[in-house]
Amino acid sequence: MSKDMEDMPVRCFREDYPTHNDRFNVADVISDIQEDMNKQPWTRKVGHYHPSSVKGCARSMYYDRIGETPVPCVAPKLRMLFDLGHAAHGMIEDVLKEYPDFESEVPVKFEPLNIYGHCDGVFGKEDWVLEIKTIGDASFKTLTKPKVEHLWQIHCYMFALDIPRCQLIYVNRNNGHTRLFRVLFENDIWDQVAAKISSVEACVESGEPPPQEVNWFMCSSCKFKKTCNPDLNRSKY
Repeated sequence: MSKDMEDMPVRCFREDYPTHNDRFNVADVISDIQEDMNKQPWTRKVGHYHPSSVKGCARSMYYDRIGETPVPCVAPKLRMLFDLGHAAHGMIEDVLKEYPDFESEVPVKFEPLNIYGHCDGVFGKEDWVLEIKTIGDASFKTLTKPKVEHLWQIHCYMFALDIPRCQLIYVNRNNGHTRLFRVLFENDIWDQVAAKISSVEACVESGEPPPQEVNWFMCSSCKFKKTCNPDLNRSKY
């Protein structure tokens, strides 16, 4: 047999299909691996308030602040959405690295209020904070202004960095379309953020956690669900 014949895809020509592992399913493999990711050690810093969480559940903020050990419980489908968002962030940040004086993943901290986190980037010479958000098509189509939770988050970044303006860009996960909002720092919004942190800090000092804020969607994937033990049957959402 010639060397050319030896290299021919004989099994394909013969339609000689393998019979082992007929039920192999790569979708199940991906799901199982994503489920196992919940068992990985927590690496995010604890003992602080994270800007992405300040508009959310006060009880979760409390557990973050006292250093309660997080236990991830993210369902595979939700983790896939998170990973798609992270991938979009990484893609945009990689593109912007070609722009002079742009710094990605900038550490953000304000010790007097125990705020700690990272913003997506800073344009140093232009004096702008950058924040990237990925959302689904339905939310993107009705988006006329920044979401409140994102306004609170970027106000933490602006305040801690002392850069009183932010470019907040939303990316449609379905088609890659973008929508940009230029946000200026507002003391009225910051006062609400500071009041929320102050309220939770008072609970930390007293050792009494804030009341539960039961929400099926948020609580079911919360890293403190095991500690908080919410009754999800009470949730309307």
